[in-house]
Amino acid sequence: MGTPPFQMKPLEQYLNDHLSGSAGALSLLKALAASDPQDSAFYLVLREGIAANRQALLNIMWELGCRRVHSREVLGKAVSKAGQFRLHWHGLSPGKLGLLEALEVLELGIHGQLMLWSVLREEAASRGADTGQDFEELTASAEIQRAQVEKRRMAAAGKAFAAGRRA
Repeated sequence: MGTPPFQMKPLEQYLNDHLSGSAGALSLLKALAASDPQDSAFYLVLREGIAANRQALLNIMWELGCRRVHSREVLGKAVSKAGQFRLHWHGLSPGKLGLLEALEVLELGIHGQLMLWSVLREEAASRGADTGQDFEELTASAEIQRAQVEKRRMAAAGKAFAAGRRA
């Protein structure tokens, strides 16, 4: 294996990994909106919120002097598409196991976002950087997102398992 073209600092790698995850989440939300007409509006609004959080992350990266590595985002999208193939196999519509699993993936991503904001709050403070971001607001937004996804996840579990009991 060759040497990477440049060495990323740990913070830079961490932030690019989160950026990559957000690219995957946006792709998954687009697929969910297309697969679940009843909840399509919810997925599109959640997608807008995640896109806004992604922009906040990009702004923070710039303020902290971290490079954006586009190849990691491409990889994140590719991994998301591969995962979506499996989820589509199980079905993304209500009552299908794939919807439950997709919502779990989203909830895990949102939990990671919450951890990201707390890390960045501390890192920015230790560097004396003014990122222009309100970390309390970002955290509150992610908590609301997580609660909304959790509500749908539990409903999806009930429907998916009920369908299995009837079969």
